[in-house]
Amino acid sequence: MGKHQLFLVMVLLISLAGCRFERAGRSTPAPEEYLTALEAYEQIRPTMRAWHEDAVAINVDSLPEEDPERRIQRNGRAPVWVFTVISLEALKGTHIYWGSEEVIVGSDGIPGNEGPIEPKSRAQLFTIENVLIDSDEAAHIALQDGGVRSDYILIQAHISQFNGRNHAPIPPSWEMIYIPQNSGIHDVLEQKMVYIDVVTGEVVWSDFAEP
Repeated sequence: MGKHQLFLVMVLLISLAGCRFERAGRSTPAPEEYLTALEAYEQIRPTMRAWHEDAVAINVDSLPEEDPERRIQRNGRAPVWVFTVISLEALKGTHIYWGSEEVIVGSDGIPGNEGPIEPKSRAQLFTIENVLIDSDEAAHIALQDGGVRSDYILIQAHISQFNGRNHAPIPPSWEMIYIPQNSGIHDVLEQKMVYIDVVTGEVVWSDFAEP
């Protein structure tokens, strides 16, 4: 299978993330219970391996919720994280949700919901195991070195290997999405992006940088 085919499968999986988790009306944990992405990964790893012993997580995403208390915070900690996971032996892919001390396996938050993937070499995969810069560290770097303005708030973070600003491939990086404090989360024209390399912590790109 070509890279584009697997990419399309994973985009489909990622696009399904989050809906049921919000609709179910689950309570939002207190701020002290919010986790970083890697802390949440440690929580879901046993469940991931129980789903398929060879399973790996190839992406993680916070949810861009309307409610400020249910989305990622300025410090890079979030009440909900969604992991895209695949099994190369079973040729299956799904999501695993962590939130409110609950773990759900299934795309769209529907338990058991999964989809097929095509064969791919394990050596070609980037996995969460390779992430050295956690979401809280990325948020700090974005503020310190990425020039994020104090009147902007963080609404979403996930890992990307493509810079949507200059349409170029990049090393696996945290894509941090910010909006002005008084903007809606769906106002894409107001969004600013910062990309932080997940291994080195380098600022790959910042919309806040001086032109």
